[in-house]
Amino acid sequence: MAVREKRNAIKIEGWRLSRVPIDPAGTIFQGDMLAWDVANRRATPIAVSGAPSGATFIGVADHTNPVKTIGMLTSDLQETRMNVVQQGLVEMIAEATETYFPFDTLIVGSDAQTVKKGATNSVGFVDPSVTAAGKAVTAGDLVLMWLKVADAYRSFF
Repeated sequence: MAVREKRNAIKIEGWRLSRVPIDPAGTIFQGDMLAWDVANRRATPIAVSGAPSGATFIGVADHTNPVKTIGMLTSDLQETRMNVVQQGLVEMIAEATETYFPFDTLIVGSDAQTVKKGATNSVGFVDPSVTAAGKAVTAGDLVLMWLKVADAYRSFF
């Protein structure tokens, strides 16, 4: 079973946004799905930003905030900006026991690193490498997902 941790969930990167504003006091794990918080004009983990919705999905966090550093006597380094991967293949955690088929649409699960099958407000689709027979997963298994950023926040066309 996969554990929600600071891990690199990015397998293939196609496009990224650099220096996206974030809350320096907030915690963002590497591999978290991020949403755009319109009111505060910054990116937040998608499940924290209200109702998890693909309509405000901007991509996946490239690194962790705050940055943990060895040997610091005061506190962890807090950044005010972050790189966000908008196009590519990422690894997410399955929220439920399901069978995934190529190109099934995925939506946000209970937190910023889990996904489940769904049709409305999708954040990506299942990698076709699962084959036509599908892949049975249980809650906690890793799922390969191609990102589908909302049109309003996509920086590539």
